[in-house]
Amino acid sequence: MQLKPRLRYELIRELFEPMIRDFDHMFRYEDDKGVVSETGTEFLTFFVSALYCRVFIANQTIIKRMEHFSELYLIFEGKVTLSLSHKDRNEYFTLYPTCYFGDYQIMMGLKASETYKSSVE
Repeated sequence: MQLKPRLRYELIRELFEPMIRDFDHMFRYEDDKGVVSETGTEFLTFFVSALYCRVFIANQTIIKRMEHFSELYLIFEGKVTLSLSHKDRNEYFTLYPTCYFGDYQIMMGLKASETYKSSVE
């Protein structure tokens, strides 16, 4: 038996409150006039319940340069370093918790223009 939408939403909020709070910027938007827009509860419930957790060890490659993205990545803990070739050489950008990547690459069908690797805290 399926839960009613409101109960399903309340369960998701209770179980995933830290993640929802940290990624609040993905679910709500405030324009320059102070007008706030939020995703609906059904979208939030669907999005969060479809997530799965993956843990990467330090210096593990997440996406290689010129690979297609098949997933959206949300950084909950740790860091991700972008480089043009190898770890510790040609590094030029670091992503921290609450950052995400892979969104526009998936929508546009783009390959990674850099290598994404997990970093040491």
